[in-house]
Amino acid sequence: MFDFLKKKVGSRLGLDIGTSTLKMVEISQEADGRHLKNYAFLDLFLSSQAKALARCEATDIMSEQSLVSLIKGFLKKGDFSSREVVVSVPVFSSFFTVISLPAMSESELESAIRYEAKKYVPLPLDEFELDWSISSSQSAISESGATGELKSGKRLEVLLVAVPREIVQRLSRIVAGLGLKLSAMEAENFSLVRALQNQINQLTQELKTKIVVAKQDVHRIKTNCLVLDAGARSSNLIWLQDNLVRLVHFIDYSGNRVTNFLAEKTHSGFGEIEEIKRTRKLVGVRVGSDLIRNTNEDEAVIQNGLDQLKPVFGKVVSEIKAVVDSAQAGTIVKGQSLDPPHFCLLSGGSVNLTVFQDYLKQNLDIPVFMANPFIGLSVPQGAEDYLSDLGPSMSVAVGLAMR
Repeated sequence: MFDFLKKKVGSRLGLDIGTSTLKMVEISQEADGRHLKNYAFLDLFLSSQAKALARCEATDIMSEQSLVSLIKGFLKKGDFSSREVVVSVPVFSSFFTVISLPAMSESELESAIRYEAKKYVPLPLDEFELDWSISSSQSAISESGATGELKSGKRLEVLLVAVPREIVQRLSRIVAGLGLKLSAMEAENFSLVRALQNQINQLTQELKTKIVVAKQDVHRIKTNCLVLDAGARSSNLIWLQDNLVRLVHFIDYSGNRVTNFLAEKTHSGFGEIEEIKRTRKLVGVRVGSDLIRNTNEDEAVIQNGLDQLKPVFGKVVSEIKAVVDSAQAGTIVKGQSLDPPHFCLLSGGSVNLTVFQDYLKQNLDIPVFMANPFIGLSVPQGAEDYLSDLGPSMSVAVGLAMR
């Protein structure tokens, strides 16, 4: 069902069902590369249809029937043509860990991983669907085929993913209700990395060019970076080394946490603050004197609340730095030290808060960029700037459709 590793071609949909948003992307694989055929974004807090239909702004507590009806309207209005869809599995519903195995033949790998998974997954394995991805920089699968002869000194690092079976079954029923063909489900982190690969390679090449100009050793520059994916409910730090996921670490930050903080400061409701964040552009534009110039007292209080959030942002920076230090010291990834990351990409709808972006750019020790999954895709003429702004929120959906 998950099958992260097999490469797919053709035209298909990527459906990312977020906590408070729905994202759909349609991408076709053609002779001259990938083409963005269609895309759509629905914010449940701003959608009158969603409020009337579901009477809530969180997809995980909607009835399946309401969610299916909402997505059907989404599909019809967007005039999507493909009937094959890849659906995201939310990170907060998944369990990630890196396990280390001795080198072995491919025929032995599945049984070995399932055996090791029992040590790491906190509940009975029959309640989970499992998948995995090789995360070591050098493959340690034995060249001896079925004999399983070990390579001396080689180990196999595997990123294991476990998803509750009830989540898989719910998503399957939703897709069936839409009348679409389910090509696969995929954990968000894998879709995200796939979508950002062109941008990561581009930034790495730019870094190499600067190193050459400075007459330094360009060979020491590898594709190593961080991706901070911040959603409404949770955030994760993904560490890529040589284009492979080596580490997934939970970060204590979320869009809902920001909203709850501001709601408390202004004595407002959660939904009211979410609407203010969007309609009064606390999200996506610079928050500062321009915001307060023509504002009322409540908005000034919100601005003050945003300023008071900086200690929360500081904890995020401290946690990222601690993860980097520990990973380089070899205390996180099974005694292996990771090479230092060269930059950090920000993805997910909750990185659009501009004060958060600015704080990270000023306080992380590496360059910080907004994620843009549309780099390398053929997109409609004139839409580049808009898509760039939308990029952090659409990254997972793009990666799903590229699968």
